[in-house]
Amino acid sequence: MLGGLNYTRENYTTFNRNFAALTLGEELSQKLGASTVLTQKLYFYPDLSDTSQYRGVFNFGTVTKINKWFGWQNAFGDIYVTNPPAGKKQNDIILTTGLNVSFTH
Repeated sequence: MLGGLNYTRENYTTFNRNFAALTLGEELSQKLGASTVLTQKLYFYPDLSDTSQYRGVFNFGTVTKINKWFGWQNAFGDIYVTNPPAGKKQNDIILTTGLNVSFTH
């Protein structure tokens, strides 16, 4: 669990905005079996000047080792904003997969 304060300055082509917000969140990292690591992060940023406005970020991922130096990774992310610029969506969804190479000595 974590908490704190943050300051955000946004510059868009049509407008600018600045605000202070809380930072509330939690992070988890868990080993599943001998070869897989699961990570998860959840953050919530409520705007202190307008409590109806907030942002949320969720990330979830896994890395599975295939051998000592090679692995497979997957990730899912969602970024939510209550007040995006006009014409933009409130959510950004990200889904990735890839190969992981570790350089060991």
